[in-house]
Formats: sequence, C-alpha cells, structure tokens
Amino acid sequence: MSNEIEVKLFYSSKRESNILKQYEEGINYLHEINTNIQIVDVDKNPEEAEYFKIIVTPALWIRASGENRKFFGLAEGFKQLLVNELQGKITLHMLGFKEGRLLAKNLQVDRSNRDEVEKLLQEKTESKGIYKFKLETYRPNEAYAEVSLISDETVEEYGKNKITDCLQIAAFLSGIFTELFDKEVAGDEVHCRSQGNEKCLFRIMEKKESEEKTRERIRKMLK
Repeated sequence: MSNEIEVKLFYSSKRESNILKQYEEGINYLHEINTNIQIVDVDKNPEEAEYFKIIVTPALWIRASGENRKFFGLAEGFKQLLVNELQGKITLHMLGFKEGRLLAKNLQVDRSNRDEVEKLLQEKTESKGIYKFKLETYRPNEAYAEVSLISDETVEEYGKNKITDCLQIAAFLSGIFTELFDKEVAGDEVHCRSQGNEKCLFRIMEKKESEEKTRERIRKMLK
C-alpha cells in the first residue's frame, strides 16, 4: 500500500505555524509505514502550490493507484490515509482529540452557560458533518457531559463499520470538553445510531487512565 502512495501536505508557516505539531502523530505514522510524504510551505514554495492548484491551506494532495485527490483541510485526507490499518485508526483517534481541543480553544463563550455553549457547538460541529448536537447533560463543575447527535454522512459511509468513525467523534468531543472543563476528559459512546438508536449518545467524564491504557482500550475496541 505505502509504496503506491505519494502525499504532499501544503501549509503556510506564517498563518498556520502550529499545524505540523497538531498533525505530528499522523505525519510520523506515514513515515513509519514508508509512505512518501512531502511537507510544502507555500510561503517558501509558492510555485509548487500554484502548480498543484492549492488555493487554500492547509491541504493534502494524495496520489494513489494513479488517481490524484486534493483535500482542503487535513482531517478528511488523513482519515482516507489511515483508516484501513489498526495503528492508523488509533492515530486518527489522537488527531481527533487534538482537533477538538483546537476548535474549543478559540471559542468565545461563557463556559458556565449551558445554552450558550450548546448553541455555539451546534454551529461549529455542523461543519464537521455532525448534526442535531444537543447537550443532554452539562455539569462543568464535575467535568461531566452527555451529548447526543446525528452524523448522517457517517451512517451512509461506514454502515456496520461505523465504530471507527464514532471513535473519532468521541475523541473529537473529548478534545472539545477538555478545553471547556479545563480538565482532561474521555468520551465514550453509550448508544449508536447504526445499532438502531435514533441518535448517537456520548458520555464525557474525567479521564482516569494513562495514555498507554487509552491506546490499548481503543485497540481492543477496533479489533
């Protein structure tokens, strides 16, 4: 697989100085499986960005099996690259957590105001393909929340294998609420739409396990 894939990651060192750190796990994993990935700073190499028709950064250009694809924004591109292997799925989980933290870090909201938090997160998560986001329970002083949502794209795309994407959503929510609660939390799916429930329900609570145990738990769920 890896020998047939070529990847270029385009970013701006002036505008997106932290993006390589945010996706460090994904980049390192691609190196580990010998995938050819090239990092292109468009501020230093504008000609290459123009040649590949990169009009927005960050972006991924992927050549696989003779087909070229572009992803503006890195999350979906990394998903396509990593989702087929167990360690890649674990890496996606970690990237989802970071993405959630980054989104919440910039939120201008009264974090004790449940309605305000819910409304803003509804707006922000729709751009991620997550719909009908609702805070079923919100207790910031206890670092606890329950979130229901619908991700139509996930159900259609993954069907019975939806556990992969639900784990990524759980990680994404964990990152969001880690920032909101100012305390590291972990998200677990309690009910899943792919199993006949009306919505997916996630429980967010204070994390009490090490990073190593988290990885092992995810690995067992994915097998």
